[in-house]
Amino acid sequence: MIYWLCKMGLRIHGLGFLRVTQFVSFRSIAAALTALLVAVWLGPRFILWLHNRGLRDVPKGFIIGDAESKKGTPVMGGLLIVAALLTSVFMWCDLSNRFVQSLILATVFFVSMGAYDDYKKIKHGHGEAGLSQFSKLALQGAFGIALGWMIGYSDFSPYADVFRTEINIPFLKPSLYGGLDVDLKWFYIPFVTLTMMFISNSVNIADGLDGMAIVPSIIGAAVFAFFGYVIGTRDEAAYLLFRHVIGTTELTIFIVALVGAGFGFLWFNCYPAQVFMGDVGSLSLGGILGTAAILLKQETLFLFAGAFFVVEGLSSFISQHVGHEYLGRRLISRAPLHHAFQHAGLSEPKVVVRAWILSLLAGLLAVATVKLR
Repeated sequence: MIYWLCKMGLRIHGLGFLRVTQFVSFRSIAAALTALLVAVWLGPRFILWLHNRGLRDVPKGFIIGDAESKKGTPVMGGLLIVAALLTSVFMWCDLSNRFVQSLILATVFFVSMGAYDDYKKIKHGHGEAGLSQFSKLALQGAFGIALGWMIGYSDFSPYADVFRTEINIPFLKPSLYGGLDVDLKWFYIPFVTLTMMFISNSVNIADGLDGMAIVPSIIGAAVFAFFGYVIGTRDEAAYLLFRHVIGTTELTIFIVALVGAGFGFLWFNCYPAQVFMGDVGSLSLGGILGTAAILLKQETLFLFAGAFFVVEGLSSFISQHVGHEYLGRRLISRAPLHHAFQHAGLSEPKVVVRAWILSLLAGLLAVATVKLR
C-alpha cells in the first residue's frame, strides 16, 4: 500500500522525494524492518493469545532431551511469522507482480495446511494426530503440479515461452553466454512437484529444537533474495552471466520481508523458546522457500542454500525407509539427525548453534556459485 501510495504521489508536484520508495534497495530494507518490528511488537500479545486459548504444544510418543519441560509451550507461532510477512508485503511490494502473487498464494496454501495440521494435534492432544504423511505429500504434490503447470504452460507464467521448462544448474552458464541450457520439457512438472514436496517436508522435519529451523530458513531466504536481485537487474545479470528476467526484484523484496519476520520470530523462539512455530510455520517456510527456488529456476541451488534441511530430510528418509523398512535395523541412533546428536549427549543450544554455523557456511557457498560458473 505504501508503495502504491508513493507511486501515486509522484504525480503530484513537490513530492519528488517519494521517488526513493521506487528503488528495490530502499523497499527491501523497509520491508525487512517493517516485518521485524511488527513481529517484535505483536509477539508478546500473540503468545499470550495462544496460551489463553489452549493452543499449546502436545508431545509425540517419545521424549528426547528436555522436551518434557517444554510441554504446554504455545504453538502455532508460525502465524506470527506469516502475519508480519504479509503486513510488510502488502505495504512495500508491487502486488501486480506475478512473482509476488505466486508467493502470496503459496503462503496462504501452506499456512492453511499447517494450521489445520496443528489444530488436529491440539484438539486430539497428541503429536501424531495431525495430517498423515500421505495427506501432507498429496497436498504438497498438488501444489507442485499447479505451480509447475503455471510456470511451464499457462499464460500466467512470468517467463517467455522459449525457456519456461528450463532450470539453472549451479556452476553452469546458460547457452546465451556459451554454456548449456537444461530443458526438462515434459519432465518439468514432475520435477517441480518432487522439488516442492522435498523442500517443504525437509523444513518441516528440521523443526524440532528451539531456533533450529528459523535461522537456516533465514539464511536460505537471504540467498534466494540475492539471486532474485541479480537475475532481475539487467546489468548484474549480464555481468554474472545469468539470463535476465524482469520482475524477480519484487520477489527479492518479498523474501527479504521473510528474513525480517524470521528474525522477529527468533526473538521469542531462541532457547528457551517462548513459542514454537508448529507445522503452520515450518510448512509455510518450506512452501515459500520451495516456491521461491522454483520461480527463480534455482531449484538445485537449494542443495547449498538449504543444505541443513537437505541433510535433515535425507537422515529421516534413510532411517525410516532404508533402515526400518528394508534393512530392519536402525542406521541412525535417532532421526532426524539433530536428535542423534542429542542422543550422543550434546546439549540443545550447542546442536542448534552448530546447525546455524554450518547453514551459514553452506549459504556462503551458494552465494559463491554466482561467480564460479
